[in-house]
Amino acid sequence: RAKAIEPVLGNDLETFKGLLDADSRANEGKAKIAFGAIRLIVGLGQLQKDDFRIDEISFNKDLTQATVNTSHRTQGEWKKDAKPSIWVEEAGNWVMKL
Repeated sequence: RAKAIEPVLGNDLETFKGLLDADSRANEGKAKIAFGAIRLIVGLGQLQKDDFRIDEISFNKDLTQATVNTSHRTQGEWKKDAKPSIWVEEAGNWVMKL
């Protein structure tokens, strides 16, 4: 997820979209909404890259999809994120599925 946070911190929508799977990239509106929502959370919490961590990664049996559970630090305390992110293997790279 830190890989996905860097373009958000840098306000770089195009790099963020480059980290998405083909279906998510094709849905421009959904990609922009996701980017905006993450930017809002990051901005309101004044979060930096070090304020995010991966707690657990679980893979499907074919090792083509990963569920990534994360937390973020707010006011010095770690809080589990409500929804895990889903990453899929696409053309030899791991990309996020929205």
